[in-house]
Amino acid sequence: MILIFKLLSTPLLILGLTLLSRRFGPAVGGLLMGIPLVTGPVSIFTALENGAAFARHAAIGNLVGQVSTCIFCFVYARAAKRFNCWLSMIAGVGAFFLATFVWNLATWAFVAAIGLLLVTLLLLSFLTKPVNDEDLLRAITAALEKDRIGRESRSELDEIQQRLSALTPREREVLTHVVSGQLNKQIANDLGTVEKTIKVHRARVMEKMKVNSVAELVRLTERLCTIG
Repeated sequence: MILIFKLLSTPLLILGLTLLSRRFGPAVGGLLMGIPLVTGPVSIFTALENGAAFARHAAIGNLVGQVSTCIFCFVYARAAKRFNCWLSMIAGVGAFFLATFVWNLATWAFVAAIGLLLVTLLLLSFLTKPVNDEDLLRAITAALEKDRIGRESRSELDEIQQRLSALTPREREVLTHVVSGQLNKQIANDLGTVEKTIKVHRARVMEKMKVNSVAELVRLTERLCTIG
């Protein structure tokens, strides 16, 4: 009885799928094709002949195998947009066997196999999501513009930091007091030196920072804080 069931079940299921696909179209056929027409009956036979424990391990292998099947369908569908059916089939089958080879390098538990399948389905759902060309172009343009601004900001930051690194410790102190709005006399009192010395340090700060006014120096340090 089991032998007869083996011989008839899968061919009858495939026949039914073919008839339904012709009647309702490829969308319904593709949906029904996701039903485990082969692995379902095989799992039943395995349990009947080898016991539940053996069937449980085989079912885990079937879960991982479904991931390879999903990859085959994705690669075939993408390749079919550019190539004929034979090249698309070769690409899909190649992807299937490559994925299967990778999965066989590991030992899979039930939770891990379920996780792999769910992640694959989510990823493929995202990759196959239809995208408006104009929206995609705008997104790419925005990303490129953001990258350009980021690179320019990093370049500007590097330039400012290079100028700042040329200052001596005393000149850095003077810089801090200058951008806070203090006069030379006030800075001299705070640092315990004479006003003439502060004027010299201040002139060197302006020269090394490549600015011509205190306002420019303030904007430069503010820019450094903003970018950094």
